[in-house]
Amino acid sequence: MAGSGVNAERGSTAWSGTISKIGVAVDTNSPKLAAFAQVAGMTKESFATLFKADASEGLFKVVAGLGQIKESGGNVTLALQAMGMKSAGVQMTFKG
Repeated sequence: MAGSGVNAERGSTAWSGTISKIGVAVDTNSPKLAAFAQVAGMTKESFATLFKADASEGLFKVVAGLGQIKESGGNVTLALQAMGMKSAGVQMTFKG
């Protein structure tokens, strides 16, 4: 994280907050679940199943999806906002 200009505390907060947001989306089947699944390149159902079985792998899929969005010239900020991740700290951490 330090190499990306994000301090450890801010990055840690972003990671734990993201896991929490995904967990709530999965548990409540909220509309944000579709956004997380889309970024991860999965259906809502398969993403929810994966996250329940292995939260870290679910998070990895989301982060990898954000990387693909960035590499393809897509708008990472819009993807983050669709997932409900609007704080500056979260955006700095995941936009890298």
